[in-house]
Amino acid sequence: MTTKEILAQFQATVGIWKAALDTYSDTQLRTQPSPDEWSIGQVYIHILRSALFFHSKQVEACLQTSENANEPTHPQAALMFEQGSMPPDRISVPASPQYTPPQPESKAQILALFGEVEAMMKRLSEEIDAAMSAGKPLGKTSHPRFQFFSAMEWFQLIEMHYRHHLHQKGRIDEFLAAHAVK
Repeated sequence: MTTKEILAQFQATVGIWKAALDTYSDTQLRTQPSPDEWSIGQVYIHILRSALFFHSKQVEACLQTSENANEPTHPQAALMFEQGSMPPDRISVPASPQYTPPQPESKAQILALFGEVEAMMKRLSEEIDAAMSAGKPLGKTSHPRFQFFSAMEWFQLIEMHYRHHLHQKGRIDEFLAAHAVK
């Protein structure tokens, strides 16, 4: 995929998330299906902060160095990028202050973060294209589970991550409807 195709898919996926945000009450936004599961508001905060403070930083690091350029991507990750999506598997990480997202302050906070992420994605798209057009040697950075990713792979992962969490959104939506949370 090209950065333009990834960016177009990202914008479509963000459209789903933004449209859904309008449908949640403040109570629904903060209701957790169980004490060890996130609220839909926490999912929003997670995807937004992951893009802004982790994934984008990896893209930028890859654009700044040629280190690790020959390091492999895990075969499962290579297949994931080839297919253009993450597997629908649920990923559980123990709750911790470093990983568990806080409840959102407001819908306005979430919308502001979407604006930041959308601007960041446009900028990263342009930076990746410019680096590739210039023939600049680009590096890779280490993913905690899947070995090494390039700038383009990290960029694509942002969009795939947003789509992956639509599964979680669906489960939370079902919980909210079944329990008549208003």
